[in-house]
Amino acid sequence: MLKIVWGNFDEDEIFVISVDGVHCRTAECRKHPSRKWYSHKFAGPGLAYELGIAIRRNQLVWMRGPFMASTHDITIFREEG
Repeated sequence: MLKIVWGNFDEDEIFVISVDGVHCRTAECRKHPSRKWYSHKFAGPGLAYELGIAIRRNQLVWMRGPFMASTHDITIFREEG
């Protein structure tokens, strides 16, 4: 069994994590222009990130990215990181 240690938590503390994907605006990519950079959330170029938040602490536990904005949240979640 693998134990994940994030730090700043008591060893016996049980906490709940929420995982969600967010898009951030960016400039159009000049070297590799593609539709894959298009974010449907604000109809322009963007990057996708995955955030993990400890709900009871209101604390960011992890952040993964950047990914092309066209990458679905579930695809990012299922990838090993």
